[in-house]
Amino acid sequence: MSIENRTEAAIKDAEGKAQAAEGELTNDSGDKIAGNAKQVEADARNGAEDLKDNAKDAGETLKEKAGELKDKVGDAFNNLKENLSEGAQEVKANTEDAIDNTKTKAQDLKAEADRAEERANHGTTNAVADAKAKVNNLK
Repeated sequence: MSIENRTEAAIKDAEGKAQAAEGELTNDSGDKIAGNAKQVEADARNGAEDLKDNAKDAGETLKEKAGELKDKVGDAFNNLKENLSEGAQEVKANTEDAIDNTKTKAQDLKAEADRAEERANHGTTNAVADAKAKVNNLK
């Protein structure tokens, strides 16, 4: 969560409320519309921050689960390796392949989480830009 972005949104919301209230008092529809537009922009900014927070949380959870999976697979491999007999060498080789594949999948999951987090951050920038464009169109 970016405290700066949340603060800017709160300021924009307060400006919008003040301008809309002034428009109500002076019966100026332009101030009412502009004030409401600023409030919409503030809501969009907060929504964008919420989206970034949620994406970051999801990415962190996915990374954590991938790390846990990697650890569990590593532990299972170590336990299995300790208990192998001489006659189980083929099983050992197959298990190592499966573990390597699982570790690769866990790394792929982590990379996918990183990409999702980056896409979410990029998407929030677009959402704020769209909101600003809508405000400018209302003027």
